[in-house]
Amino acid sequence: MSVKKLKVGINGFGRIGRNVFKMGFDEWDIIAINDVVDNVEMLAHLLKYDSLSGRYSKQIKAENGSIYVDGKFVKFSHFRDASDIIWSELDVDLVIDATGKYLNDSDAKVHLGGSVKRVVLTGATQDNMSIFLGISDLAKIDISQPIYSIGTCTANCLMPILYYLDEAYGIA
Repeated sequence: MSVKKLKVGINGFGRIGRNVFKMGFDEWDIIAINDVVDNVEMLAHLLKYDSLSGRYSKQIKAENGSIYVDGKFVKFSHFRDASDIIWSELDVDLVIDATGKYLNDSDAKVHLGGSVKRVVLTGATQDNMSIFLGISDLAKIDISQPIYSIGTCTANCLMPILYYLDEAYGIA
């Protein structure tokens, strides 16, 4: 019996959005990507070749305004206004917003509705606690909330260091 993969949409395909894609490609069913840049060939090239993480091992082909990654079709759109994105028509369960545009839940909820039940923001928000993977106490996370933040990239780099310094020397 196969387990149903989570159907994911990514809004924002800069470095963070591309790294989220790479991290989740084998685990999730990434259905669609929205990015304001309408040059899919360039976005496919940036996915394949990254100056920090190196060459992505998957086969990537841009075709007809979308991409194929190891033969799997991933739809692209280029909406500036997130309310125009057709997540529900694509049956997306979860949206990962990597634009850095949404700083509060009231703005980020534009992604919710229809098939979309959860939104994960890759930046810190003013409305909820940021979750730091490997650091946050997952038992304290309110799973009834529809919007989560995984904090900023700076905080994600700093948190593990601070965690271990606090464990060793009590800096908190």
